[in-house]
Amino acid sequence: MMIWRALLVLLLASTLSGCGVRILYHQLDWLIPWQLQDYVTLDSSQRIELEVLLEERLDWHCQTQLPRYAEWLRTVENDLRNGPLDAEWFAERAEDANLFWTELMRPLSHDAAAILGQASDTQIDELFGNLDARTREQMEVFVNREDPVLIQERAERLERRLRRWFGRMTAEQRVRILAWSEDLGLFAHEWLDNRGRWQAQLRHALDEADRRPESLQPALERLMVDPQQAWAPDSLERLERHRNATWLLLADLYQMSPPRQRDRLSNRAGSLARDFERLSCAPLEQAPARQPR
Repeated sequence: MMIWRALLVLLLASTLSGCGVRILYHQLDWLIPWQLQDYVTLDSSQRIELEVLLEERLDWHCQTQLPRYAEWLRTVENDLRNGPLDAEWFAERAEDANLFWTELMRPLSHDAAAILGQASDTQIDELFGNLDARTREQMEVFVNREDPVLIQERAERLERRLRRWFGRMTAEQRVRILAWSEDLGLFAHEWLDNRGRWQAQLRHALDEADRRPESLQPALERLMVDPQQAWAPDSLERLERHRNATWLLLADLYQMSPPRQRDRLSNRAGSLARDFERLSCAPLEQAPARQPR
């Protein structure tokens, strides 16, 4: 089920890496099944069902969602050009993105229920075995190492991602990113524990619904739309502090940015908007209107 989230996650990853959005989007019909096979082996009838669902969902996404992403990015481009931007602006844009996520996950929960409803006990065991194996791998990378190393590597990961938007970071910006990472402290172990809680809720939903899609879908929608509802309350409080610290970081990096970086930021948003406009299966003027927050 988690692989269905790849539809939006892969698009996001393309904006933070060297992959082109248009190239990536046109390959989703085979990228998603290819990723899915890392978690569970489907039989021939399930693969056919997945192909049908993917074709229908990608067509829906292309017609109804991509124009909205483009419209949103045009507003972001304008804001980036005109500034000034503060932490509240970044928090509001995150809320916009969260709305896009919700609107995508709700229909995808129906597709996930259809696929999981056909799964055998062996396939379910395989799925959760692979999820547990992935958690153990991430423990080795993000937890079982020296604290200063983990803090430094987190700062470096964020800098690499932001470089796609800002270009080369200044020395002042790198110092600010490292301070952000140090202030956050270590959270990966807690994050993985909470992911385990989410997986336990998923397993419980599968058992309670007896794999009937109509019974399974409401539980999947809750887990997919708001995966953090499975988290412990103290973790949610800490996550909120981390988010606020990150919006403040981004605002500070923007304030520190020289003209070349601000030009790059706005140009990047405009380039992504054009990509989504070209990918859209419907004329932009026919897209449902939505004003960002």
